[in-house]
Amino acid sequence: MTAMSAGSVVVVIFSKDRPLQLDATLRSFALHCPDRSMSTIRALFTTSTPRFAAGYRVLAAAYPDVEFVQEAQFKPDLLRVVEGSAYVLFLVDDTLFVGPASLGTAVAVLEKDASCLGFSYRLGRNTTYCYTLDKPQRLPAFEELGSGVLGFDWTQAESDFGYPLELSSSLYGTADVLPLLQSLEYRNPNTLEAALAQRAASFRATRPRLANYEQSAAFSIPANMVQTAWANRIDGNPAMTAEALADAFDRGERLDVEHYRGFVPNACHQELEFVFTKDQTIPTVSIVIPCYNQAQYLPDAVHSVVAQTFTDWEIVIVDDGSPDATAEVARRLAGEVGSRLRIVSQPNGGLAAARNAGVAAARGRYILPLDADDMLEPKMLARTVDMLEREPGIAIVYTDLRQFGRGAAVVRAEEFSASRLLEANHLSYCSLYRREIWEAVGGYNPNMRHGYEDWDFWIGAAERGYVARRIPQALFRYRVRANGMYANALRHDFELRTQIRANHPASYPVENPAVSVIVPAHNYGHFLRETIQSVREQTFASWECIVIDDGSSDDTPQVLDDLAKQDRRIRCYSQERQGLSATRNRGISLSRGRYIQFLDADDLLDRAKLERQVERLDGSADVDIVFGPTKYFDDGDMGNLRDSLLPGGQPLLDLPIPSQRELVERLVARNIMTVAAPLVRSSVFDRVGRFDITLPSLEDWDLWLRCALAGVRFEYMQADEATALIRVHGVSMSANRGRMRAAEARLRHRISRQLPATLRQANRRWLRNAARAGAVETAFSGASLRALQIAVAGAFASHDPRLLLLTVPIALTLVPGGTRVVTAVRARRRRGRRT
Repeated sequence: MTAMSAGSVVVVIFSKDRPLQLDATLRSFALHCPDRSMSTIRALFTTSTPRFAAGYRVLAAAYPDVEFVQEAQFKPDLLRVVEGSAYVLFLVDDTLFVGPASLGTAVAVLEKDASCLGFSYRLGRNTTYCYTLDKPQRLPAFEELGSGVLGFDWTQAESDFGYPLELSSSLYGTADVLPLLQSLEYRNPNTLEAALAQRAASFRATRPRLANYEQSAAFSIPANMVQTAWANRIDGNPAMTAEALADAFDRGERLDVEHYRGFVPNACHQELEFVFTKDQTIPTVSIVIPCYNQAQYLPDAVHSVVAQTFTDWEIVIVDDGSPDATAEVARRLAGEVGSRLRIVSQPNGGLAAARNAGVAAARGRYILPLDADDMLEPKMLARTVDMLEREPGIAIVYTDLRQFGRGAAVVRAEEFSASRLLEANHLSYCSLYRREIWEAVGGYNPNMRHGYEDWDFWIGAAERGYVARRIPQALFRYRVRANGMYANALRHDFELRTQIRANHPASYPVENPAVSVIVPAHNYGHFLRETIQSVREQTFASWECIVIDDGSSDDTPQVLDDLAKQDRRIRCYSQERQGLSATRNRGISLSRGRYIQFLDADDLLDRAKLERQVERLDGSADVDIVFGPTKYFDDGDMGNLRDSLLPGGQPLLDLPIPSQRELVERLVARNIMTVAAPLVRSSVFDRVGRFDITLPSLEDWDLWLRCALAGVRFEYMQADEATALIRVHGVSMSANRGRMRAAEARLRHRISRQLPATLRQANRRWLRNAARAGAVETAFSGASLRALQIAVAGAFASHDPRLLLLTVPIALTLVPGGTRVVTAVRARRRRGRRT
């Protein structure tokens, strides 16, 4: 073993939707790596649902020495967690350590042998089978390096031994792998490993060796799959899906890593039964008690929890900067209750912030908020937990309440109604709910400073489809005080209701929205949810979304019906097939906003696009159209955004427009923006008209040209947050290059007479070039009607007689009987030349 400096090794663990398996990786690594404290451990994770996000939050609390980095963009995030280290150990969340695994040993081997590329913890004399290829593998010619370590030439090896760059269990010098991480294109661990495999040959001459322990220190259990990049082999047991294991994780079950100690796998991957143990530190319920200036009541609240007939709970007291004896009383209560009571202290931030701090620190899968001056009846937890356990479709359980203090009435709650909830709160703040709700809603909103934060929270839960159920028993005891929180909230009722409406524009749509987002949809039901979600996630809330089903034959009508139920700002219409231009024009007619945002049903908007562009138009009365950059992404690959589809990656427009003349020049040269890039004043359409329904495509370019020629003022806004995101896929209109080229020729022919003389000449040059290319393509392909359309349109529009002589005969050959005419004409010309 070599002496390592602290932090010289960074351990990077890739994880997605597998908190239970990541926990096993972390615990088994801690169990078998004696010098792990000299490393920096970073878990680079991503999640697909709030439920999985909740699991990672629990792990972050359980492993304070591990840095949990939530993935935003995989490549930049990975570079940040790797840079600065001398060595990097890559792990994946399905890797389990089963034997001694020293980091210092691996580092010593790499430092001693400059020809050694990496150290694998999964390879050994025992790995005689390749799981991924489903076949035996030949062991390489090992060389004894001492201390149970072997070396071999990977360039002469096969299967797993001939795979030198991998991400599941190997340690490398950062100087070797960082240049690859910087230069390669990848979007997730799977595509990164594939890219690394393609570059492995670059190390054949300089780093032809690998090292490993004589017997594997780790292996991977391929229980389930959480990615779509590759169809990897997995166990396939329904009980091992990510969702099923998340259920087990929520129940406090963990993989028993001690059970696997000393296990000798026969491969780097091996299917194995999961053996669980119960983590006794994970309770079923976390009761979160914020306390500010209520120290005298706090013991009653805590003792009412201790008296519960259901005993699998923890208490998290949040001292919200209280100036009274809260801290002292909380410490005394912790001494009485023991480790099941924890204290979180923070500067005063208000009730919502205090509850959020308590839930963030909580470990239970169910959350029960309890104010410091209230109490629970002994069967509160037993009854509410039982309902959540028995009915997975129920997410919130609430009860009637019994007043005490200045009142003694029993208040009967209403049965749950999501629509009724918008007008009046009928759920007690003290309701038991699944932790994932807090993750999904984003916690209690701190802007509810004077109360109603629970009502605001329940509306957020209902908006996301969570359902509540009432237990008709008074199991919650509410203390009535003259100066209590609820009394204070009533004094601010109008202000708080106004704030709730502002917090939930999807449930309380404005009558006169600032922006109308117009989405034509034809057979894009599989994209629509993601497209509309990008609108719903806008940081600017005053919008309406007009979605028009243009005669779809897929599930678009059903998708629109679901979307309209989720958000009142979404207005959906159906019509017989009319085409893109006519559909957008109908959307303009239906719009109420002072600004128009066009969005195709397969594309997306960056979160801040509307906010940034509305702000610009509101502040610039002389600007009519403001637009920003466009980025492109391949379908299913949002992690790899490109600036352009043009050769060399040239953006459509990357400079401000200095004058109206230059605007027209640039628009004549090419379309400078996608249809989703701008935000347009609705008054523009009164000046220049709407989309031309006779154009089969490029109707947006035609509109922008008409706007520019009419003096409409454009402004380019360089802001990454004001971006249109365009999906590239096989059936997108822009993917049909031949059709777009023919449409461009037609468009240029139409606008030619409207252009200034200098631009008219440039336009004719383009048409002449296109006509020549189209004529050649037509002549060599035999019958390309689109190429012919370009050729003939360009020939006539450019007034070039030579092009007419070239294209008209070709056109005649595509007409019935035309070949005979062309042949006769050519024969007559030959006879004339002879005489």
